[in-house]
Amino acid sequence: MDYKLEDIIDVVLFQELQEKLNLIYSFPSAIIDNEGKILTAVAWQDVCTKFHRVNPQSEKECIKSDKYITKHLAEADPAVSYQCPHGMIDNAAPIIIDGKHLGNFFTGQFFLENPDMDFFKRQARIFGFDEKAYLEAVEKVPIWTKEKLNQYLDFIKGFIELIANVGLKNLKEIEARAELNRTNEELAASRIAAITLMKEAVEARNALEIANEKLLEEIMERKRAEEELKKYRDHLETLVRERTAELEEKNIELERINKLFVGRELRMIELKERIQELESKH
Repeated sequence: MDYKLEDIIDVVLFQELQEKLNLIYSFPSAIIDNEGKILTAVAWQDVCTKFHRVNPQSEKECIKSDKYITKHLAEADPAVSYQCPHGMIDNAAPIIIDGKHLGNFFTGQFFLENPDMDFFKRQARIFGFDEKAYLEAVEKVPIWTKEKLNQYLDFIKGFIELIANVGLKNLKEIEARAELNRTNEELAASRIAAITLMKEAVEARNALEIANEKLLEEIMERKRAEEELKKYRDHLETLVRERTAELEEKNIELERINKLFVGRELRMIELKERIQELESKH
């Protein structure tokens, strides 16, 4: 994930530090991110904020200065110094955290020697500034010696390292929290999945138990039906045997009766023949 400089440094803390440094010795400075957002700012000079950057014509020179510094940041060791066309000195040092350039630490504006007031009077006439107010603003700009500037650059190098270390520490904490949140989310998702799976398993088990109960009922019903069918078949076989026995008895009786009738017919025939024989004799 991409973070902005303000996401990983304590802006309030560094604003307070810069203000305290400025109380000890005039230290105009600012922390500005790559999008130009001013995160901290201390002792910015009126000569720039109320004059140079307000007038459209003079502001063009300020923009040239900004572009020069931005273009040469890769050469910073530890900072890029530039004297703008208005005579102000600016410094900028890149703030690099975990290998990424996230912003810059600016110091300025200041002079490295006593300002040429005639030059600034001409500036006032060229851009239409109120000369008295403009020159008063120029006189408020701090004057640093080159030795003082080098001391400040050493300090700035350490200060930027402090910013970078704090930022890196915060970045690692943010990434660790993000990883922990991802892990917690994954665990929560796994827990939900496990609960869902358990619920589905319980539902499946209940469905299986219901199916088994229905199957058992069907088996019992089928068994009862088979038993009823067996009883009916056994009863039918008994009826068949009994009916067969009755028929056999009736057949035997019919044969006996038939024999009786046949014997009777034979005796009747014999009797008729006897009667005819007797009648013939008389």
